[in-house]
Amino acid sequence: MFYLKAVMKNFLIISFILFHVASVWAAGPDQLAFSWAFILKSGDGQIKALDFEAPEPVSEGELLRIYLELRDGAFVYLYLFDSREDLYLVFPPSSSFYDGEIPPGYKSYIPSGRKWFSLDNIKGTERFYLLASNERLAELEELTDRFLIAKEPELKRQVVEKLDEISEKFAVGAVYDVEPAPVQAGEWLGGGDSLPLVNSHKILVTGSYGAVLDMVNK
Repeated sequence: MFYLKAVMKNFLIISFILFHVASVWAAGPDQLAFSWAFILKSGDGQIKALDFEAPEPVSEGELLRIYLELRDGAFVYLYLFDSREDLYLVFPPSSSFYDGEIPPGYKSYIPSGRKWFSLDNIKGTERFYLLASNERLAELEELTDRFLIAKEPELKRQVVEKLDEISEKFAVGAVYDVEPAPVQAGEWLGGGDSLPLVNSHKILVTGSYGAVLDMVNK
């Protein structure tokens, strides 16, 4: 479990940092392209990107930041279903986010500003659902909005079921490479003036992408 409630309340009303940069990949009409990284700072000060080849072990007091870069044609969604079975929409900040035009090369660090998520002492699995599509997931957006307004357990169950369904459906055909992404300065970064680099997952896929990313706090 992260100390998320206060952080997410602030995060959802803070504008993301926008960078107007050229797209590295030229996605075709049915393709989407985006990059992601989960950046962990361990208790001994080491910074690394999690690869999620298997559930990632994490510990109390370790720090986490999430990096997303939206390129051509990508509607990206990130949810957290934590060890307390609380459900959060991590990205986008609201379903209306995609109503406006998103510039190619839109980059975001989550949480924004100089903050990091901090792991607490609640043992269990922190499950992230990372979904991307070349079309908006309107049904998921509508169901999520209903849950965020009402906070009813039945609606939460329906959202989680929908996330399981979509992630299984989308978890095929992804092609990815790695590329360096800077670790943006944060409250607990420490060190010198230069920013360390970590490898982000650079995704290019036709149609859709889905991943279930588990971190286990033992």
